[in-house]
Amino acid sequence: MNENLKTADLKGTTFLIDIAKDQLQQADNPRNIIRLCDTHYDAYENVYHFNYNMAAKTIDLTNRSLHHIILPALGTLDPEGMARQYGKSVEEVRSMSDVYIVNSAEALDLRIVKGQQPWLFLRDVPFFVNYHLGRIEPKGYPLEGIYFDDIADLIDPKNPDYYLIPFDPAQRQCKEVDLKEILQVPKGVFPMRFPIPEILDPYGWARDNGWDIMETLRFRPVVMEWHATEVSWRSLGIHQLIKENRARRDGNRRTVPSDKPNHQKRKPR
Repeated sequence: MNENLKTADLKGTTFLIDIAKDQLQQADNPRNIIRLCDTHYDAYENVYHFNYNMAAKTIDLTNRSLHHIILPALGTLDPEGMARQYGKSVEEVRSMSDVYIVNSAEALDLRIVKGQQPWLFLRDVPFFVNYHLGRIEPKGYPLEGIYFDDIADLIDPKNPDYYLIPFDPAQRQCKEVDLKEILQVPKGVFPMRFPIPEILDPYGWARDNGWDIMETLRFRPVVMEWHATEVSWRSLGIHQLIKENRARRDGNRRTVPSDKPNHQKRKPR
């Protein structure tokens, strides 16, 4: 058992409170995890609701369980851990709801009160995140933008919460790259990884879809400035693809029949 983690008792079973991962972990069975994002957070009462399967000792997402758990706020269960994780004093944590502990007061004010949109920087090119219009818009070019629907298939295979797009900073666009035909590394195009819309702008996502805003922001805090991560073409295996495509092209060239007439002399009979 990790001596540094506080514990919570769920119907006789001890769970460790992992503040950093926002989850509960069964003390004598580390594989058994209850993610708090799978619970219902009541911002008014500042508690977490979920149905509990006593046999499996985990959350019952089918809502068929008769065992209902009301878990106190993490700021109540482990104020010291929440203070360390979110850079606040223990006194502040004790006086705040969890949703306000995990969110920056400045970010909440900018996004909700003042209505400012988050920024996303793609290779230092600034974009507004406009969830309502379903796109990111380059600053100073209101008629341009990269639409989320157009990059819906460009999800990072290693993390479904992120896009991985080929970005052309000069044109401020996502460029199409045909991996089946590519013969050289695209010039001026860079693979960029950044979050999907509900993470980029959770407030806009919750507002436009009718979700509970405070519950959403408890698990997806507001961030007003994002910086996309550049990924190297080599790490994506592009050079091997280019090698294979060139070999296939050269092989096709050798197997194409010639259209020239055959002028070989016949052997005399």
